Amino acid sequence: MRGRNPSGKSGGAESGRINPLARRFGQDHEPATIDLAQARRFHGPGEEARETGTRDLSTADGPVRDGARAEPVAGFLIVVSGPGRGRFVTVHPGMNAVGRAPSQPIRLDHGDEGIAPENHCQVIYDSESRKFFVQRGPDARPAWLGQRPVLAPAELQAGDELRLGETVLRFLPLCGDGFDWDEP
Repeated sequence: MRGRNPSGKSGGAESGRINPLARRFGQDHEPATIDLAQARRFHGPGEEARETGTRDLSTADGPVRDGARAEPVAGFLIVVSGPGRGRFVTVHPGMNAVGRAPSQPIRLDHGDEGIAPENHCQVIYDSESRKFFVQRGPDARPAWLGQRPVLAPAELQAGDELRLGETVLRFLPLCGDGFDWDEP
């Protein structure tokens, strides 16, 4: 049906759903086929198209945007609930301050005013022990690891959820026991 309902109208309010292709290309500009080998992000009305492609996770050769550090990626924090749901940020080796400000290594500026501008907490990857930790920052705003407030450094495990303000992040490590960028 390629983005149209049986009446021939676009798959919008009439059907209750909007086909991402119809939204991206418009009713009269739908492609006949889609090359699935090419990465695409379909964006909604009012959203900007973003650059697609691959990023080099191991060197500074990949694109660096929004103040991202040009270091290997050690893990990811995915926003699973709250403002910014569906987006992710990268965790790098060493200490990563988390906040809304552009200067923060882990910037969570998705509209959640409950997250401190700077150093709400820190996410740490220690390449020597190959472990991740979270510790609270100097701000009085709490960070929660699961159902417990972060009062002292705590180890982060795959799948752990970290809550800052109204934002819930799920942690996914890349580095750890089975892999580290320092391995030959």
